[in-house]
Amino acid sequence: MKKTIIAAVFAAAALTACKESEKEKMVDISDDVMNEVEDSTEDMMNNTENAMDKTVSYTEEQATQMANDFESNVEVKDGKIVSIKGYDAYSNLRTSFTDLKESSADNVKMKSESLRASFNSFKTSIPEYLRVDDVNDAIEDVEKEIKEYEEEMVGKKASEKNNKKNIEKIQEAFDDLEKEMVQAREKFIDNKKDAMEEYMEEINSSRNQTTTERYLDATEEYNEEMKDK
Repeated sequence: MKKTIIAAVFAAAALTACKESEKEKMVDISDDVMNEVEDSTEDMMNNTENAMDKTVSYTEEQATQMANDFESNVEVKDGKIVSIKGYDAYSNLRTSFTDLKESSADNVKMKSESLRASFNSFKTSIPEYLRVDDVNDAIEDVEKEIKEYEEEMVGKKASEKNNKKNIEKIQEAFDDLEKEMVQAREKFIDNKKDAMEEYMEEINSSRNQTTTERYLDATEEYNEEMKDK
């Protein structure tokens, strides 16, 4: 009987040790997963920032597609953006900013965190056709104003009056961002016709060139026309 009890005790101890070991493994695995997620998130943010800083040259086909995407996806009325199809991060950002402006002193911190999250989502998921220089510059201005607001909200300048002033500056930067997106859309639509004329003119040129040289010149002319402010 004693042997049976001792064996049971050892079995229970072994089972407990096994469970503890499994818990430790699960914690280790959880930590590894979290580290991988954090590394992936950091890489994604860095890649996005690098992509936004880089000036991209588009082929005739790509630039035409961008112009078409702008025209079909960005709905504009009376000079203002109504919606951007397939890009919920944009409407979410507008909502978050409106919520912050209308928030009380009790929940301003929560609404500020919500604005930061929605802005980060906006930056990391922005469609390729919106990644033009003027829009990128406007996004950086919004980032700058949000960052200043976040720093001063908890710093020596912290006050309801200063918060309101900084929120107004974010509003101005956001208005400029919308304005740049509208102008970029108009530029692509207006310039597309002229750009295609330039492209076809180079393709049909009577100069003594190979077909490859004509297409290279035509693409260069098209890109220059599309970039023309």
